[in-house]
Amino acid sequence: MSELGKYVSLSGLARHLGGGLSDSDPVGGLVVALQFRFIVDSDDEGRQLFGPFGPMFEGTLESGEPFRVPQDLGEVSPDVIELWGRCARAETHPMVRARLADLLWEVREGASPHLWALLAIESYVATSEVEWDDRIGLRNGLIRALELCRLLNQPDKEGPVVRAVAEMAQRSLGRGTQEPGVVFPILELLAAREDPAAEQLVSEALDVYGDDPWTMESLLEIHAQMRPPEERAAIWEQQVESYVAEADCATGLRRHALLRKAAELAASKGLTATHEDIATRIEAISWEEMDFGKAQVETEIDGEAIEEWVTAIVGDDDLDSALGRFGSEIPSGDVEENRDFVEELAREYPFQRLASQQVIGDYQSVLWQVSGPESQQEFDLYRYEQQRVVFFAHLHGQQALRRIVSRYPISVENLTGLFTTQLIEQAVAERMARSVELWQQGDPDSAVAVLVPRLERIIRNACHLGGLRVTKHADMKRGLPGGVLSLGALLSSLEGKLGESERRYLRGTLVEVTSLNLRNRVAHGLIDNASDADFVVLFQIACWLRLLTVSTTKT
Repeated sequence: MSELGKYVSLSGLARHLGGGLSDSDPVGGLVVALQFRFIVDSDDEGRQLFGPFGPMFEGTLESGEPFRVPQDLGEVSPDVIELWGRCARAETHPMVRARLADLLWEVREGASPHLWALLAIESYVATSEVEWDDRIGLRNGLIRALELCRLLNQPDKEGPVVRAVAEMAQRSLGRGTQEPGVVFPILELLAAREDPAAEQLVSEALDVYGDDPWTMESLLEIHAQMRPPEERAAIWEQQVESYVAEADCATGLRRHALLRKAAELAASKGLTATHEDIATRIEAISWEEMDFGKAQVETEIDGEAIEEWVTAIVGDDDLDSALGRFGSEIPSGDVEENRDFVEELAREYPFQRLASQQVIGDYQSVLWQVSGPESQQEFDLYRYEQQRVVFFAHLHGQQALRRIVSRYPISVENLTGLFTTQLIEQAVAERMARSVELWQQGDPDSAVAVLVPRLERIIRNACHLGGLRVTKHADMKRGLPGGVLSLGALLSSLEGKLGESERRYLRGTLVEVTSLNLRNRVAHGLIDNASDADFVVLFQIACWLRLLTVSTTKT
């Protein structure tokens, strides 16, 4: 084993030794020892299942039986364990000897198994003096040696291990090549032990890694742990400033992302003033500076199907019936069918869910951060529902509404009468009728401004008549005033009391930030000029609400 240094890791050595072995070759027992995966983290699920040494590979056979390579440590034969003992006592590479001795300790081999643990500690320390390409493996071995010292209650053995760990970090920093995976865990370990070497090593690491804000964040966090509490805020400011400085050299989305990271870090550290300053800088980024690209997609539309639908909606009877037909369908579709569709797309195009996604809103605010399967599924579902509503508004809806107002006599008076219902008071109905008049005059922006608050009034009235709370009490202890609940809260309270497809349609169109969000965008002045399509969607909701009734059952 004189040429072990050329093998990257113990598993690489195992592959080399195991090539072409017969089942009866005793070297196979040594290969088994080298194949085990060392599980560093004591909180890792694998550590709970297997202990420090788990299988390198796991899978399922065609028969359904699980398999592991290598097998569980408790299933290793006595002959193989006896081979490990002979090899561990022989003159061999300290990395191999440490692995064998550690495994023999884990199986509690012999009358005095602690002697194997002591040999493992000694061998792990010896690895710091030899050439070995797998420096992560060397680091893990020294961390394991400290763990063994604690298990054996041998604090006097820790000194040589800690010195070897510090020397490894020192050598890595002196190479001129960045190895954060080697250095940072060592620095964390030394800082936690309040070792005198930690301060100097952290100082040197700051020089080596000072050009990368991501590694600097971790490094400065270690540095902060070593300083008194009153000095930590200044170090956290350094963490934030490293991202800001990088952002100042960047453009477009990269600049936005770096400033967002800086703002989140400042908020997490309680640096309120710094956070506010960075948030203001984010808001100042213009849409043009973001340098967003445009994607153009072509799709075929079945004109005959649209014409057939529009003709059926308009009909040839009266305005009351036509408006009833116009409001009777939910443009976003059935929620369960939509959910099945987006999941089928995800299965067909799995790469679309691999990339992290953010939804950027007005003033470059992050409206939605997709994180995890559930978040991704919800995001995809709202996006698909939004697309269906947008298609309706630009194709079916506009044609149908224009033909309805052309086909039947329209006036504020007769519309007011048609829209006055159990849920819609006459004063509200008159304003809704006025919005239609404004739209017919070619002013959809004013029509939308008149219609939006009335839709909220109707939904609030429906909740009130349905026995749901529509107000919140004042909390004088916290200095919070009372008032009416927000529209988003009201729509959430309707879950289980209104059809879920209908509730999601209202929520997505009016208040959901990842969808159309028309109510909020209009109310907050974020739409420059509302379009005909915006009005058509909102008026369709008005026509649907016109058909809604509330029944109460007294118990």
